[in-house]
Amino acid sequence: MNTLVAAGTAPDAGYLTGPMSMRFGEDGLLVNIAGNEKFADFMPQTIHWYSDKGCVSNTAVESFGLYYDKDATTKAGLTMPTSAGNTWTWDEFVEAADRLTVDANGKHPSESGYDAGDVVRYGVAVPTALQQVYPLLLSNDVHLFDDKGTTTRAATAGSIKVFQAITDLVTKHRVAPTPAQASNFGASVSLLLASKRVAMAMDGAWALLDLSQSSVNYETAPLPKFQEFKNSIVGGATIAFAKGPHTTFATKMLTDLADPRQSDLYTKGLWMPMQSSYYTDEDKISAWIDPKVHKKGFRTAVVDSLLKSAETYPIYRLRNFAQIESTIQGTFSTMFATPGPVRPQMRRTADAVNGLMEGAYPDQLGGVDRGAK
Repeated sequence: MNTLVAAGTAPDAGYLTGPMSMRFGEDGLLVNIAGNEKFADFMPQTIHWYSDKGCVSNTAVESFGLYYDKDATTKAGLTMPTSAGNTWTWDEFVEAADRLTVDANGKHPSESGYDAGDVVRYGVAVPTALQQVYPLLLSNDVHLFDDKGTTTRAATAGSIKVFQAITDLVTKHRVAPTPAQASNFGASVSLLLASKRVAMAMDGAWALLDLSQSSVNYETAPLPKFQEFKNSIVGGATIAFAKGPHTTFATKMLTDLADPRQSDLYTKGLWMPMQSSYYTDEDKISAWIDPKVHKKGFRTAVVDSLLKSAETYPIYRLRNFAQIESTIQGTFSTMFATPGPVRPQMRRTADAVNGLMEGAYPDQLGGVDRGAK
């Protein structure tokens, strides 16, 4: 896309990453949707301001859930949480993962004689993308970056607690494979669960597109919490280029794609709507929730809590976010597989990230500065 824009041959419309859309918007290359009444019913979390007067929108909403193999949880005798109001604390989550993890002799990691070298099934796969970890940080009252976009809180006490807890799933509690092992089991949630080597995995709603077409007897639970249940909203941007010959048609295409009545990617599980009414009005909810795809738990675990508990992932707020994100999550594969304290690694990571930070866009709902935790 950068090449097309540089050559003056940009298409009429496109699907962009958050950082690219903000950069192009700031350069005056995109149709500004501010004040366009067709976007008026979009949730504020889906509108992103690259200047005081200019903005773009998400393509769709994506939020997160804990997907699990119902056969495994039933066999383990687990009662799974169904909503934000009864979700597991982190300790309860670890206990459940222990019950789901078994070696070749049927022993769990908490039992004497457990053979960590001959595991038949792990309880959970650790998240290895920052956007998967972000809701857990929020649940511990951590906003990973200050409001000015100049400092990361990746090495503060609140962040360390979350990163250490994830690492401990692998190295201390032994209920999760290393990220490298998990990648051998499958490169997606559907493949991980279908392998029968992992019972639970955290991922975005887009996982339903593949899960619904797999043989997995799956369900959805809310993410576990540290202090208070939280979720987050992510998503790329669908834009119209300002200098194209069909800007009116291209802009209309954006709102058509955002209409669950005109696109089957909502009922198929890839996208979630951007209009708040599709989370509160039963008739509109039924227009995009397909019980064959969005199992009963998805409604109560994700849909019913989204408007109250989901905050915006900072991909649109921070300048240079692509490099910042890559630097943080680039440490995960090694850190999550290495025993011991994560603090030294996260201090090094925070120092590296602080050197990359270039400020923030005026995105109105990009984050709330609650101080370092």
